[in-house]
Amino acid sequence: MPADTPIETDIADLFEFYERWPMLRSTIVHLTIDPTISPQDQEILNWMVLLVDRIGKADIGANHTMSPPPQQGYIPEHEMIAS
Repeated sequence: MPADTPIETDIADLFEFYERWPMLRSTIVHLTIDPTISPQDQEILNWMVLLVDRIGKADIGANHTMSPPPQQGYIPEHEMIAS
């Protein structure tokens, strides 16, 4: 898929991300050769592609509706210490 072809990125959970990975992968791979991205970030993206390529449905598990990670500094309510 050409880099300028928009793809739907409104992804609800890990399972949906996994299902869309074949389309998303080409976009990420294109970023690994983008000269506006630092060589260090390109290398990280390369490793991320290698990792995601090795994930299968069984790795996602029964809880396939896992939401994205919370924003930095956010503490889920169930992890808060009662005062």
